Amino acid sequence: MEILNSQSSILSWIKKHFIAVISVVVLLVIIVSVVVWRVFFGPEPCKGSACLDAMGIFDLDNDFSSNFESELNGNWSLVGFSSIKDSKDDNNIYKNNSIPRGQTNLVRLKAGKVWTQVWNIQGECDDSSTLLSKAQAMKDLLKNNGVVFPFSTIQVRRIQSKSDAKKLSSYFKIETFKAVKKSQRFLEAMVKNYPIKFISVCDCPEETSQIGDIVEIATKLSLVINLIECDANQTEIVFNKITNDSQICYTVKSKTLNDHQKDIIDRVKEKGGVVLITLLQSLYENITEVVDAFAEVYQHTNSCDYLGLASGFDRKDKMIPGLENPSKIPVIFDELFKRNETIWNKECLNKIASGNVWRLLDNV
Repeated sequence: MEILNSQSSILSWIKKHFIAVISVVVLLVIIVSVVVWRVFFGPEPCKGSACLDAMGIFDLDNDFSSNFESELNGNWSLVGFSSIKDSKDDNNIYKNNSIPRGQTNLVRLKAGKVWTQVWNIQGECDDSSTLLSKAQAMKDLLKNNGVVFPFSTIQVRRIQSKSDAKKLSSYFKIETFKAVKKSQRFLEAMVKNYPIKFISVCDCPEETSQIGDIVEIATKLSLVINLIECDANQTEIVFNKITNDSQICYTVKSKTLNDHQKDIIDRVKEKGGVVLITLLQSLYENITEVVDAFAEVYQHTNSCDYLGLASGFDRKDKMIPGLENPSKIPVIFDELFKRNETIWNKECLNKIASGNVWRLLDNV
């Protein structure tokens, strides 16, 4: 009798909550179906460079503009920047060619998913006047080839989110600039007329006394400061003068880190900055050593939040085998993933590719 009453109660409850019961059953069926589909029929997880999102790669160092300005005597139409003009030997691009050919052009940048490129505009340490002609020549070349100069990081994200309309975005970095007082207005005018977002320090001899001036000017103009090879005294001046967090990046120029470099990295991390790995064969003989460099900075900071890329293409140096031009950059992300897919996962690779540098620009 008790069993019958119990069964009757259950049936009564089910009838009373029929819709709710059916809804729960349907939901469970859907969840199980989705899980089964993903496990057995879903797409495979991305690997390496295939994990990079629509923002692609942000390369913070390219010397194309400075070297070609001197090679071409101002006739930039010879470059063939919008098409592939490969020489047989990427490492001898400036020798025995009637038309100079660089490692960098639009086709190679797009093939390498380099959707944002910073071009170095180099002046002479004792003369800043050459900056203007180089900046104008590079701006004209890029503009004539459909490259955009975004005013904000929001604009870049809008551009790159349109997968059917990929365009290269560009910024300039000022190098070898002495911040003598009479040059401050000149630099202010350049920042107003050109897409300058970065300025390097410690790349001119006997510049120590002026480094503080450079940092002060950069802060006023909302520029990111790029430390190149600062000694201990210069480093102290830079960090004492910086007033904005996330206003600094540091280019590592050695195969392994010494104590001074580790100290700089610690201070860059504290400021929320970015440590940049370059791709010069004068430092690394092969891709494995490049991956080692990324890994060493990761191990020191215990994070992917402070890593970025500064390729150094078109510096007239020989390049690393397998990394001869920008189209090969994705190989780095493939090799990182192969080394440890748990550490170098999708989120981490996208931070290195562009996310960390965009964070700098967002904050500055």
